[in-house]
Amino acid sequence: MAGLHVITGYTDGTFRPSQPINRGQSARILTNALELPVPENVDSTPFVDTPPGHTYADVAAAVYEAGIMIGSNNNQYFKGGDYLTRQQMASILVRGLELENTGEAVTIVDLDQTYDAHRENVEILTQHGITITEDNRFRPNENVSRAQLVVFLDRALD
Repeated sequence: MAGLHVITGYTDGTFRPSQPINRGQSARILTNALELPVPENVDSTPFVDTPPGHTYADVAAAVYEAGIMIGSNNNQYFKGGDYLTRQQMASILVRGLELENTGEAVTIVDLDQTYDAHRENVEILTQHGITITEDNRFRPNENVSRAQLVVFLDRALD
């Protein structure tokens, strides 16, 4: 992924694989991986917390226009600095890659801990073998690390 310029390390030359990834960073990675068009000059964004000139304004606009990240609180807030949870990751990968429900029954013992808005997407991601656990737990409320996002994205694009 780094060789494809999908994700980069930090200025000190480290990658920090176990570091949680935030929503803005994940939007940038998805924009790169999916080769989404990114506006050069962002005059406005759909999110009140990501105005023009904000670090993530360009990628927030790109993932919103692509229907990948829709925001929270009636689509008003991007929350780019918030860590990405596993259930949010499921939804953005399913939307971004246009994955469909296969109808296959999957066992996810902690699916009841998933918000309704993400539940089907967690199942779809599991059906496609993108997320695999030995104990049938998805852990929907855990933050996604940089390494995990790269692995999930690599599986999804494979």
